[in-house]
Formats: sequence, structure tokens, C-alpha cells
Amino acid sequence: DTYLLAAEALKRTREFGRAVELLDKAVAHYGVNAVLLNSIGECFAGLGKTKEALAAFEKSLELSPDQPEVKKRVETLRKKASL
Repeated sequence: DTYLLAAEALKRTREFGRAVELLDKAVAHYGVNAVLLNSIGECFAGLGKTKEALAAFEKSLELSPDQPEVKKRVETLRKKASL
């Protein structure tokens, strides 16, 4: 998908805000899925928006619970949010 590829390129250059904009367009066009939510979560984490990142990762786990790396990321973000 073009939106996801472009967003991944923007993430590599740390342009997380622009990446989120593209990912939001992907969600609007294709609907919500774990891959998009994880990418959105990574962008929000890169922007320092812990609560938003946590929400995206938690929603991803609701859709697809068998994601050990995402579970670890959620645990880390929860600890960070409680500080």
C-alpha cells in the first residue's frame, strides 16, 4: 500500500507528524488493522505522545492479540506514562 510505504519512509527520516497524516489517510481508505495501528503507535512514540502511542498499540492488540513485541512496547509505555 502506497500510504504505508510512504509513511515508513517518513518514519525513517523522523518526520513522524507527516507519517501520521498518511497513516490516517490509509485508515480512512482501508480501515483499521494491526499493521497500521502499530505504525501509528510508533509515530506517536517518536513524537513523545505516550498516551496516543499506548492507545494505538492497545487497539492493535485488541485486533491481533498474538504480538509479543507490541505487548512489550505497551508494558514499556505504561511504565513511562505512570512516571
